[in-house]
Amino acid sequence: AVKNEPYHDSALARFLLRRSLLNQQVGHYFYWHSRAELKNPQYKVRYGLLLEAYLRYCGEYVEDLGRQVRSVDKLIYIAEIIQNSTHDELYNQVRSS
Repeated sequence: AVKNEPYHDSALARFLLRRSLLNQQVGHYFYWHSRAELKNPQYKVRYGLLLEAYLRYCGEYVEDLGRQVRSVDKLIYIAEIIQNSTHDELYNQVRSS
């Protein structure tokens, strides 16, 4: 719904940001959904601004989000290695472990 707002600073954006900051569980979903929207060039600025505001005011939860991001990045790295490896390479890697 934020995508359809005419301006970056809207009542809806403020509402979502406020609710996300008041409830960590809501904030968790807000963060990951907004982060996913960063891949869409049409909405990158809007969601980037929302994420910046959220991360600035979410307090200590920013550390948890940082750990989650690092974990996801590691999983993506492993998935890319697996995707770019042959079956024999993977088999040999598993056997040598």
